[in-house]
Amino acid sequence: MRIGALAFKDLCVEKGGGCVSNSIFDIVKTPSDVSTTTINYPYHGTIFIASEIGGVKLKSGSTQIESAEAIRLFYFLKEDNQTINTMWLKKFIEAASKMKKEEGMTISYFTSISRDEEFEKSSDSIIPLFSLTYALAINFSIISCLRLDCVRNKVWVATFGVLSAGMAVLSSFGLLLYCGMPFAMTVATAPFLILGKLTNSHCYTINPVLNLSRCGDTKDLSPQMVCLHNRLGKLI
Repeated sequence: MRIGALAFKDLCVEKGGGCVSNSIFDIVKTPSDVSTTTINYPYHGTIFIASEIGGVKLKSGSTQIESAEAIRLFYFLKEDNQTINTMWLKKFIEAASKMKKEEGMTISYFTSISRDEEFEKSSDSIIPLFSLTYALAINFSIISCLRLDCVRNKVWVATFGVLSAGMAVLSSFGLLLYCGMPFAMTVATAPFLILGKLTNSHCYTINPVLNLSRCGDTKDLSPQMVCLHNRLGKLI
């Protein structure tokens, strides 16, 4: 496969003057060697091949492979030009999807852009669900802090906790996007973690304040403040 005048050998990570090779190709160098080469498992000489060959069946009383169900191959690209790399990977995916398969053979492939492409394909159906789950999470965070006792009611703490979490998400995401950082759909779950953590911290922080009566004489503020700071320090 080529991208313009560039082939894989022009884009690959090099080692010893050539592209980084898969260990299995260091053992089986040509297609004609497949049926004649004996391979030992998990070490073939000094080459460790257990990470590249799976479903191995050994010959009786030997370390030689009789059959194997899967082979995993790695192809590494330089990070000098991400645009060219992305173009090459897309062409690789296109070629792999059209690759002719022998009977009983399955070809699976995964690249550094596969996950992002899958998220982009499903973003139209996922985004409305994210909006719904965000709304449910916000409402749950506020409603779960309601109390019948007006003194111990934490609804405003939860409301401002949710508000601060939302502002933190918007400002941090906005700053990164403004600086040119590409957005990945995998970080769309971050607001759930931030929302839960901040709301939880707000409620934990206000709880010792509402239970100052357990810290001793309510007329003397000194021991109460010591007790309050002690509890807050343990929570933090």
